[in-house]
Amino acid sequence: MTWLPQLDASTVVLTQSPDVFANAKTMTLSPTYAQRGAEGEYWLVNNTHGRLRLVLMDGVSASHPTAVIVPLDANFPARAAAAARLWHLAMSRPARRSSNPISLQRRQRLALILRALDAHQSGETYRDIARALFGARRVPAGSAWKTHDVRDRTIRLVRKGLRLMRGGYLDLLLHPQHR
Repeated sequence: MTWLPQLDASTVVLTQSPDVFANAKTMTLSPTYAQRGAEGEYWLVNNTHGRLRLVLMDGVSASHPTAVIVPLDANFPARAAAAARLWHLAMSRPARRSSNPISLQRRQRLALILRALDAHQSGETYRDIARALFGARRVPAGSAWKTHDVRDRTIRLVRKGLRLMRGGYLDLLLHPQHR
């Protein structure tokens, strides 16, 4: 399992700090997951507010001061925010807010989308999907189903799931202001 920092703006890329920054800190964190890859070492660090993904490049080690690489691209605000979360964690300072960029309401909607997509891929009808997602009492019988809002919502959930399946899931990695 590795992550691509060019796609996931919440990944912090670390390199060795130039010698001119004599007061730069060394990494005092220990990963809950580590794997070596072509670009360097991939770390997953857990804290009280979630997970932080790191890529240690250029032979960064715990014994040498580190620096963060923050490209000046469209995701700069998200990358800078991730670097700030790392700084808070490394300095043992409390983080200001959750590092999860996806709100609870959005996560719940994504869960519905994935359930709808799974049922659709299994050959279920929109009516059966609606019954499973919203309960049989909310799904009308007969011709009232054709114009009911639950039917329209179910169709939208399936369509969104299909878009996610066809590559749209990468949009989930974007900073909220770029979605």
